[in-house]
Amino acid sequence: VTLKDKTVSSLDELLAMKFKPSEVTAELGQYVDTLTAVPNSIPAAMVFLGADLKRIIQRLREESPANTKAETRHLRQYSDWNGCGQLHFLPRGACAAEASSDFLLHIELPESSWCMGVKVLPNDAILLMRGGRVYEGSMSTIVIYVFSIYSPDENAKNEGEVEVGTELRQLLQQEVAASIDAVKGKTGANFPPTTTVKGVMPRDVNAIDKKIRCVWHADGPEFVRLQNVRKATGLRRVGNMYYDRGFAEAFLHAASLSHGSLHKVQTHFLRTCLRDNGQLASMIPRGNNGFWVNVMEDLMTSPLLDSYTAHLLEQCRDAKEFRYLSIDATFKINLKIVGQASFHSSAATRSGAIIPEEDAAYRTLTCRGRTGATLAMCGVRSEKARVIANALETELTEAQRQQVLHIASDAPSQEMLQTLQEIFPSLASLALDAMHIVMVYDQNMNNRRSAGGKWLAVIMNKFRRRHPTRTQASWGAFYTGARPGPDAQDVRCMRERLQDPDMPEDAAMRVLEALDPDVPWLTEIDFLESLLAHVSFFHDELQKVSYSGISLQRLIVNIGTSSKFQWLLNDTRYRHAVD
Repeated sequence: VTLKDKTVSSLDELLAMKFKPSEVTAELGQYVDTLTAVPNSIPAAMVFLGADLKRIIQRLREESPANTKAETRHLRQYSDWNGCGQLHFLPRGACAAEASSDFLLHIELPESSWCMGVKVLPNDAILLMRGGRVYEGSMSTIVIYVFSIYSPDENAKNEGEVEVGTELRQLLQQEVAASIDAVKGKTGANFPPTTTVKGVMPRDVNAIDKKIRCVWHADGPEFVRLQNVRKATGLRRVGNMYYDRGFAEAFLHAASLSHGSLHKVQTHFLRTCLRDNGQLASMIPRGNNGFWVNVMEDLMTSPLLDSYTAHLLEQCRDAKEFRYLSIDATFKINLKIVGQASFHSSAATRSGAIIPEEDAAYRTLTCRGRTGATLAMCGVRSEKARVIANALETELTEAQRQQVLHIASDAPSQEMLQTLQEIFPSLASLALDAMHIVMVYDQNMNNRRSAGGKWLAVIMNKFRRRHPTRTQASWGAFYTGARPGPDAQDVRCMRERLQDPDMPEDAAMRVLEALDPDVPWLTEIDFLESLLAHVSFFHDELQKVSYSGISLQRLIVNIGTSSKFQWLLNDTRYRHAVD
């Protein structure tokens, strides 16, 4: 038995076998190295067929999305060169036995694609240029084979999951149970009024509830005689309770550290309740409604805090915080508002509510600045462009609105861009907020960052990165909402694969691990490939239905559309257009 290596001839070897070298030159001049590079076969073939060499080289050297894609993906599109040098392309389905005019011949190889220029000569003769070399032969020598390759993917999944941390969880459960039992053991303990109430109480009165008030300090609550409360200064009343300046400062400090979570504020005062050895900690109100909400509202609407907020906003304007705005509206927090109907209700129900339809606040609009500072927060009726514009015009001063250059929103549109430009005279672009889909993803994972959420954050955050050498020209002009042009074949195929993910898990993980989180997206095909890898690897996780009624996979597929990609890319364009 004799073993023999099976070899396949390269394209150059096949051309040398079928054709013979010609004495005619390719007319590439001093730019042979540039035009014979891997992605430049189309412009080289055009020069061979008579296109202006200087114009072709100028097009190759300018900074544009087409050249950016060629540098990263090592391929070019025929549509980018149609009409250059007075040469226009007319696609042909097959190569005829006889040709009457010059043409481009496309060759699709396993590792790359090639374009060859063919000049038609009399008597069925042709000149064929490939990689700077010219061959001569006849039309009958050109033969095209079309192969269809199919390989089924078993789509193997992980065989099992290992549960860890069971012993630690049991220890934590025992510790919590012991703490609860200790609190229950002190239930019903009596506290003599003479030691727990500030001020002398009459001895002949048994029911003292109406004669005392609870006063809050930074170190816990204190019961004070009502007459003493009325004589005291520096106390603010909330319901039937009072608090002093120390409690207000501690409350604001705890609220800022906990991002406004009233549950964490309550936990903070439970830890710091030192008055009477912590015995009055049981008097601290539980739950977020009632006392804690009232204190928050009282402090937020105080004149002192209003003037301080206005001072901070002016400092933000001096620091150019308003150049970049990120707006978003949420409805969940507004469902508890008493007096207005749900926005899901019928028009008749909404019109019959106590709060009129035009004054209802079904959503809370938040506006963040360049560094993430909260610049405005207010209630709005809907997320329509005119409603959002009116709210921002009311909340921001004219000087602040003059500074706005770019806005990121979760629902950009041509109408919103035109409406916002009426109140923001310097507004140049509107973008789709890249991190909004990540927030929705985490919310549907019970506000926990899963493995799929981490990789999705890496993918989407690349739209907010800045390249050290490139300018806005690499991504083209700002997208304004016009209908995008036809997609390239590779982009269209990749977008169709998103509908039915077919990438194996090992290949998907290689694509994800190869991502550079510090470099922005340069081409649409790279972004779609990363989305395909994500939906293929985390297929089971993405089958969860979101709060809006559609699956997480459908949400990710939606951001892969051509228009959504252009809105996302506006954020990248802006970051490369400013200093």
